[in-house]
Amino acid sequence: MTSLRKKTLTIIGATIAGLIIILYISSQTVIMNSFAYLVIFLLSGSLFGAVTLFLLENTYISRLNKLNDDIRHIGESQDFSRRIFEEGDDEISKLIVSMNRMLESLERSGELISKRDATIKAIIQAMPDMVFQIKKDGTICNYKLSTDECLYESPDMPLDIKIEDVLPNDIAAQELKIIKEVLSNGKMQIMQYQLPVKGEIRDFEVRIVVSGEDEIMSVVKDVTEIKQAEEAHKKDILLKEIHHRVKNNLQVISSLLRLQSRKFRDHEVIEAFKESQHRARSMALAHENLYNSQDLEKIDLKTYISTLAEYLLSSYGFSRDNIKIHINIKNITFSIDTSIPLGLIINELVSNSLKHAFREGTGEIEIELYPEKDKFILKISDNGIGFPEDTDFRDTDSLGLQLVNSLVEQIEGKIELNRNNGTGFKITFKELSYRRRDY
Repeated sequence: MTSLRKKTLTIIGATIAGLIIILYISSQTVIMNSFAYLVIFLLSGSLFGAVTLFLLENTYISRLNKLNDDIRHIGESQDFSRRIFEEGDDEISKLIVSMNRMLESLERSGELISKRDATIKAIIQAMPDMVFQIKKDGTICNYKLSTDECLYESPDMPLDIKIEDVLPNDIAAQELKIIKEVLSNGKMQIMQYQLPVKGEIRDFEVRIVVSGEDEIMSVVKDVTEIKQAEEAHKKDILLKEIHHRVKNNLQVISSLLRLQSRKFRDHEVIEAFKESQHRARSMALAHENLYNSQDLEKIDLKTYISTLAEYLLSSYGFSRDNIKIHINIKNITFSIDTSIPLGLIINELVSNSLKHAFREGTGEIEIELYPEKDKFILKISDNGIGFPEDTDFRDTDSLGLQLVNSLVEQIEGKIELNRNNGTGFKITFKELSYRRRDY
């Protein structure tokens, strides 16, 4: 029972006792004077006030006290899912309804905040980057380090680490300067630096953003592979340009040889110029193929040899209807170290067939390239008059055949001649190992 209730009951009791005494005295004296009436009036007012206070205690004040206790408990527990229960339709009941609605709103807001925090934490957990929370003075107050093996997170206890403890002095000073700039203008800043990690220099990119009062978040990303890819891309562009220029220079040489040959009347001299022109063109086509390819280290042999064969056919004045060249090559690519010798070999042997094999001006040439175990087989054959029986292709004055033998040795191969049904050369070789050279 509250003190107010006790006081109220005391007043009521005293008032009733006073009325009884006064009525008793009045009945004894018979005559009730004005003073008695005044006293009775005052005592009646007190009784009315006491009764009113008693009713207020039961109807409002006690309910307000209970409401205050419920609100205090909810605030202390931070449990916004709790509700205040009250029946009625008076002002206090309406107040309680409003407060329950406010609690519902706070509960929904809390759920949204929890979901947002969980999402942010999940994003940070999923990030392969390192994340640091750093104070204005450089104190690291939280961090997350991600490696291939596991995830490291800072402990719950306060850290006593500064960026000077984990970074070289010059880099730490630079980052502190940027942190102050970010906290001053609120704009994200990016810095880059290199650090030795496990015996190698690694590149890092740091994005610094404001995350709180006098506090920033530093997201550190290892960009070594990205940097290396960018450098490789630059070198690929440079290499592509080199192939383009080599191709152009070889074409210029080919054109000069053709122009120079026009000054001579001797057939053998003109033929020698023409053969040299074809050799330059053969090498130019290899560089052109690389320049137009996505892969600057490999040449598609079918495309390269098909283009070379078409060029030779046209150069010697034959049409496709008269001389048919069949090319059987599937999905074979070689480095330029192997492709150019092969191209020159094919240039010499196909040129030899076009010059000497077809007296009637018609015939067929077949070029075949295929893998066999750990080697490759190149076959070039025609159905012409055949290779002379009295000529040793390994020991001849022909510059073209000397070049073929030298190129076969260059690709560590072996060459064989078949004189049945025309002329057929078979070359067995291995692809030269290629190691990219970045200068």
